[in-house]
Amino acid sequence: MKGIRTIALGLALLAGAAVSAQAQGQQQGQPGAPGRGGMGVARLLEGITLAADQQTKLDSIQKAYAPKLQEAREGVRAARESGGDAAEAMKKARGLN
Repeated sequence: MKGIRTIALGLALLAGAAVSAQAQGQQQGQPGAPGRGGMGVARLLEGITLAADQQTKLDSIQKAYAPKLQEAREGVRAARESGGDAAEAMKKARGLN
């Protein structure tokens, strides 16, 4: 009976560690992490074919917001690195419209 408990506990710990490692990998911008490296829009449009005028409009929107998004990313990164309030920087970044 004690052996079965030990095995069950070991399997539970192993499963928890695997889930934790996967979650940490996604937070660090590895493949599968949404919104990292500009892949957010590409992932949203996966399986969708845009008409030429729609693609042109999307491209112009992305071009218009690119500097603001870069500035927001740098602000969040700077807040994290300096030990500042990254949550506040993210709130500010979300209000880019």
